[in-house]
Amino acid sequence: MNDFNTEILEWIGVVLAFLFGLTMICQGHFIYHQKYGYSRKETEDPEARDRVRRQIEKAIRGNRKDDSSSR
Repeated sequence: MNDFNTEILEWIGVVLAFLFGLTMICQGHFIYHQKYGYSRKETEDPEARDRVRRQIEKAIRGNRKDDSSSR
């Protein structure tokens, strides 16, 4: 009886792992093809790209000032 229960638990794990893999493949497909709410608008928008670039430059400049004062 114990072997039967172990076999059922193993098959449940196999089925759940298969379903998880299938969902990850579907999600990757949706992300790659930009479907169902997945989009790359922030990377395609020049204004957003410039805004992020300015924020990064500001952070780098701030870090350089902090580094030079600690020497």
